[in-house]
Amino acid sequence: MVVLIHGRGVVRAGQWARRLIMNESLDRGSQLPYLRECSKRGWGVLVMNTNHNTFIDRDGRQRTFEVGTSYCKVLFYFMTNLLAKKK
Repeated sequence: MVVLIHGRGVVRAGQWARRLIMNESLDRGSQLPYLRECSKRGWGVLVMNTNHNTFIDRDGRQRTFEVGTSYCKVLFYFMTNLLAKKK
């Protein structure tokens, strides 16, 4: 599985840099080329948005990770509690 994590700030999941998307191209500023390559190889991909600590559960309800709003805390929680337990 490939985990793609964007930078901090105003960028959202799937983006490297909004400025690159606007001034260069979608491929230069987004994660689309990586997603295409992973798809070709049959790899699973997770695109994270560590700027938000909420998710939609299986019942369609919005839930909050109880780790605060820190970028690093959300990433650490995910890596230790969810991703590390998957096989």
